[in-house]
Amino acid sequence: TDSFSNIMKENENLFIELVDSSCESRLITLTASGTAAMEMAVINSFDSSDKVLVVNGGGFGQRFADICNIYNIPYDDIKLAPGEGLTEERLCEYDDKDFTGMLINMHETSTGTLYDMKIVSEFCKKNNMFFYLTAYLALLIPAPGRFVYGFTLMTEVFLLSIIGGLSVLLIEKIKFDQLKSTLFIMILVAFSILFRQILIIINSQVALTLGFVVFFPPVSLFILNILFTLKTEKFLVQFRHRIVKMLIFTLGGMMIFLIRDILGYGTFTFFGKNHFIYEKVLFDSNKIGVFSLLASIPGVLVILGIIYFLFIQFSKKIEILKNKE
Repeated sequence: TDSFSNIMKENENLFIELVDSSCESRLITLTASGTAAMEMAVINSFDSSDKVLVVNGGGFGQRFADICNIYNIPYDDIKLAPGEGLTEERLCEYDDKDFTGMLINMHETSTGTLYDMKIVSEFCKKNNMFFYLTAYLALLIPAPGRFVYGFTLMTEVFLLSIIGGLSVLLIEKIKFDQLKSTLFIMILVAFSILFRQILIIINSQVALTLGFVVFFPPVSLFILNILFTLKTEKFLVQFRHRIVKMLIFTLGGMMIFLIRDILGYGTFTFFGKNHFIYEKVLFDSNKIGVFSLLASIPGVLVILGIIYFLFIQFSKKIEILKNKE
């Protein structure tokens, strides 16, 4: 009906505005559940000529196995108990077994278990496997490209790193190993709720615009991946080292949002009075031209891609110099 079509068109316009995309962009709406999205990804990536390795540690892992079974895609699954991590030793059992791909849910939300993507990535490279990962968009991507929002999110990330590190120490002390990841996520989510309530008091417009992004899983996943490797031995030394790294990441994230704000919109934004956002127009937005791309999701992907490339090249140079020494 016309009424339904208008609703869908309005949804499309609102979503395009939310992600700061151009008016020429289109939204593909998948009229199904997340399981259908998983199915679509699997059947467009693999067929009966493949052999897939599925990490099955909960509801989502089992769902991947079921999809492969339904479409007659040959597979083996690594069955993990609730809360059990994926180790290098476990993956080594599947070396050189002619697998062509791997299916894994980065964070098995049915059990609250986060898998180590570094060892998974190295395993797939070693065995020349297609690596299909289900995860949410990274923290820097979906947020509006204004400095005020970036400052807010990066501040939350830094505070979460402190709270998260202390939480790891507390959980280790009370020896709740089986519930470690669940307790850790609960603490981070609770802090995010508190952070948002404080944000509403300070500036409700920023809180309203960010909405669920304040609770976005990658915030927790990012901290979880970094801080879960902390050990109680020499904890303070490790914790101080990680905090310094998080401070660098925080400042770098703020710089990305500042660049997007200035070059993408021609403005500088920050917290204003009476719950409004302060906006200083630096130059005419009509003269921005190609730089307006930086305000969009493709733009921030380009920025992150360039930064990642430069980081990899720099790391390789440092590694070469260390080997020469």
